[in-house]
Formats: sequence, C-alpha cells, structure tokens
Amino acid sequence: MIQGVLTRAFVWLSVIIGTTARAVPLFDVGGRALRQFASEDGYLMLTIARNLAIGNGLSTEDGATPTNGTQPLMTFVYAGLFWLVDGDKTWGVILVQVLGIVIGLLSAFLLYQIGKRLLAHHDRGDAIAAVAAAAWYVAPLSARYTQNCLETGAAALLPMIVGLYFLERSPGPDHSWSLGRCAALGSLLGVAFWVRNDAVLLSGAVCLILVATGFSGASVSLRRRFSEAVCVGATALVVASPWLVFNQTAFGSLIPISGISQGTDVPLGKNLVFLGSILAEQISIVLLIPQRFETHPLTLVVTWTTIVIWSAAGYWIFRSAGRVQRQWLAVLAVWGGLLVAFYGLIYGAGWFIGRYLFVLSPWMTLFSVIMAQRVWVALGSPKPRAAEAAGFAFILLISLGLDARAHMQGMNNGHFQAVEWIEEHVPEDAWVAAIQTGTVGFFHDRTYNLDGKVSPSALQARIEGRTFEYVVERPVEYLVDWVGIAAWAEDDYLSQHFELVVDDVDGNLAVLRRIGPPPSPEVEHEQDAQPLDL
Repeated sequence: MIQGVLTRAFVWLSVIIGTTARAVPLFDVGGRALRQFASEDGYLMLTIARNLAIGNGLSTEDGATPTNGTQPLMTFVYAGLFWLVDGDKTWGVILVQVLGIVIGLLSAFLLYQIGKRLLAHHDRGDAIAAVAAAAWYVAPLSARYTQNCLETGAAALLPMIVGLYFLERSPGPDHSWSLGRCAALGSLLGVAFWVRNDAVLLSGAVCLILVATGFSGASVSLRRRFSEAVCVGATALVVASPWLVFNQTAFGSLIPISGISQGTDVPLGKNLVFLGSILAEQISIVLLIPQRFETHPLTLVVTWTTIVIWSAAGYWIFRSAGRVQRQWLAVLAVWGGLLVAFYGLIYGAGWFIGRYLFVLSPWMTLFSVIMAQRVWVALGSPKPRAAEAAGFAFILLISLGLDARAHMQGMNNGHFQAVEWIEEHVPEDAWVAAIQTGTVGFFHDRTYNLDGKVSPSALQARIEGRTFEYVVERPVEYLVDWVGIAAWAEDDYLSQHFELVVDDVDGNLAVLRRIGPPPSPEVEHEQDAQPLDL
C-alpha cells in the first residue's frame, strides 16, 4: 500500500498526465495521430507488419521485396492489429499506439514491483518504488519512445520481466539454480531477443554473472555455475533460433539486413560523443538537452561528470543490498556496459542511440529516485513535506511543459513533406524511390528503399557502390527525399536519366524526375529474383 497523500497524488497525476500526453494525438485521427509519435523507422516496421497482415508476408516495396529488416515479435503483433482492421493504414497506426500506452503502463507497474523488491527492507520502499515508476511513466522521453510504433517500449519491458523473475526466483549466490528455473530464465531472454536482437547482450550479462559467482567463494561450484549458464544461454538460443535460421537461409546472414545497413562504413567510436547527453537525460528523469548542445565540449564535461558521480553513488548505496539484489545489480551493470560499448563504439546511426539506450531508462530512473531519497535523508530530511512537494512539482511541471512543446511541434515526424508532395503530384501506380522510405513507403506502396535497411538488393547495391545504377535500372519515376538528395542531380551518370524539379531548402525537400519512360517492371523483378550475395 502506497503511503502518504502527496505520494499518492503524485502517482495518480503522473498516470493521468502521462496517459493524456500519449492519448490526445489519437483523437486527431487523420492528422496528429499519424504524425506526432510514429517515427520514420516506426513506419518501416508498420509497412512490413501491414504487408504481413494483408497476405504479402514479411515484405516491402508493394509486397514485391521480401525483407527481414525488422524486429520480429512486435512486427507480428502489429500485423495482428492491422489484420483486425483489414489493413486500414490509419486505424492500424492508432491501434499500435494504443498498445504502446498499454505497454507503458505495464512497464511502470513492473518497475514498481521491481523497486519494492530491491527496497524490501527499506521502511519507505513501497513509496520510493511508486514514485520512481510514476516519474518514469510521466517523463516525456518515455512517451516519445513507447509511442514511436517501433519495438522500443517492449524492448524496455522485457528486461524488467527478466529482472523481476530473477529477483523472485534466484536462490542466491550460495544455492544452485534448478535446471527448470534456468530454462525459464533462458526462455524469457529468448523472447527478449525476438523483441530486439540486442537482448543477446542481456543474455550474455546474465550468463557471465552466473559464472562469476562460481569464483566468488560461494558454496556452489564453478562447474555447477557453468552448467547453469550453459542451460540459460542454450535455452535462449533455442527460442531465438527460428528467427536466426530464417535470416541465414533466406538472406544469407544471421544479422538482419537493417543491422548490416546500419553498421556499414562506421568508424570505431563514432557515437561516443552522443552518450554523455543521452545517459545524463535518463539520470535526470525529465530534463532534455537541446540537440544543438549535445556534443558541445562543456556539455560533455558536465554530463560525464554527472555520470561518474551518479555511478559512484549507486555503488555506495547498493553495496549493502541483499545478495540476490546485488547479483541482479551486477547483471544490470554488465548489461549496461555492453550496450553502451556496442552502440557507442561499433554501431552506426548515432541519431538513434537515444532510442537504443532507452531500455536502460526504467532502471536509471529507479536508481536516481533512490539516490535522491538517500541524499535527502543524509541532509537530515529538512522540511519533509515541502521537499517532497517541491520534487513532485518539479517533475510534473517539467513534464507538462515538454508535453505541451511536443504537442505544438508534433505535426511532422520530419518526412511528411515528402508524403504530401507525392500525394499531390504522383499517381498511386507510379514508382518512387528514396533513401529514407519509412514514412513515404507506408503511405505510397510503390516505393523503393535505397539505404538497404529493408531491401536486400538495395543493400547489395549500396555496398558495391552502384546505387545510381540500381535506381536507373528500376521503374522509378521520382526520387523524393530530404533536400540533400538534390546533389544527386549533379552526378554525370544519374543526370542523364533524372532531372531536378524541386529543391526546397526551407521545406527540406528535393525531387528528381525521370527523363523519358522508365524500364519495364517485369525486367526489374526478373533481376531481383537472382540470389543475393550479402
């Protein structure tokens, strides 16, 4: 039972504000519902899900091109929602976002349950856990990422399910896990992999900590711990294997083509510069750093200083936690380190790092609230009701302000200018192409993808450096994308086949139109039928 009038009021206000921020856009069925939260990559996943729902399988480009450039579990779930509305695009997007609200609420509830278990011996553990869960749910960052029509919300949810199972079922460092519990834990990790492939890092962290306890002087032998880790990892692999087999047999690689595309031509450590701001935002719970300041040297100094202090405080606070709790905290530390290293060092698309690391935000929010409470106690708990009210008001007011700003600015995910131009100037049966085809490809079925995130043949062409030839060989009549694509008109080869007709810097839109008739679609499909060499 959550005690304290202020705490209960904060929890309920957070639920109301957080849910309202997520739900209000959905009442503008034809406009804001499609534009405010659904992201460019979200529309890529929705396109594949809708194609699956209407009988085209996992595909893109008007159902003509098979793809595995997606995260499978939520694609299948979203396909079920599109099936319920007979493939209707607008209502499918709305149902996906309604599910996002459910996932957000469930995540907050699980965070509350986890907090109670981590603070089981604290006299205010229940209230602290409730405040953390409510603060995470109301935070605008959570609304953005649980409603983006991707797997992001579910990717944050599954580690909490794994964590709750671990905290409930772990026998502790001095006792062995039964093979049944190991298999159950591995199954959850396998499901997490289906939600997003980087859950393999969570599986690795769990197995590593299990083995590490065999070296810690506990009464369970290293051989037994190694067997437990093998059971957990093998079960996770068995659950994940259908997707891996599909990837390898149909596309020639265990890694989906979207992952290959994102990792192509990436310098080592390219994204390290973004990490400080992203992690500091999660530590703060509700504060957001303007994009133009994220990589400023002063920002890097302040954010990394904050991260170091926060990490040291966390270690100091939790060093006296129970042995099971410390085991799980060690898993979190290793998992977080692996995630940060992977996305900071060897992955591309730095502008997506906030989304990928969002999975850490529930845990970081929980720890930030715990630390704030410990600092307050260390200061002698001055003016308890006033301090509590001030903290709650700060979180709620900042959240309201950022929600209002998002509502005022949320009528375009950055790509609807291309959608609107196509709807006004391009017949439905004409083919267009773009580097970024999430939003465009959802609303105009006949859209070729050029960056290779969902098209294997486009990825192969990109890797081989023949994207322009790829475009010319296909029945593309228009290239429509951000204004940077206007530079393509300066290429000697492409300019023989396409002319620049729109170069709108202010509107961030460029359009190239085919000169003369396009090649036959039958020829193009015959070319695509050849085996790919990725």
